[in-house]
Amino acid sequence: MELSELNEQERIALVAVMRLCGPADPEAAEAVAEHGQRLIEAFDAVEIEFANQRADAIEDEAGLRAALAEVRPEARDVFFAFVREMVLEGGVVGREIQILELIEKEWGLTEEPARG
Repeated sequence: MELSELNEQERIALVAVMRLCGPADPEAAEAVAEHGQRLIEAFDAVEIEFANQRADAIEDEAGLRAALAEVRPEARDVFFAFVREMVLEGGVVGREIQILELIEKEWGLTEEPARG
């Protein structure tokens, strides 16, 4: 699945996550801006504007949990990879890691330790 295949609810959830991971410092702001540009390239302006408007209503953890519940299982890999890349490029700080952990918990994602 590609980013451009996310449905309306998934776009809303993704925009909400991006906002909640919002720029705490200049490096994080740059990473969010770069990923925002990728969204603009993947979707048309109307879709992005609608997602932005609907994401306004997602202000807390309960709202984010509800939005994440709308993400189809087949879309979760591309969604999580996008968010994880954005957070890691911007430098992980407290709020961002909490959001990643929330997504992992909500979706039952676990990373198995590498065995050598």
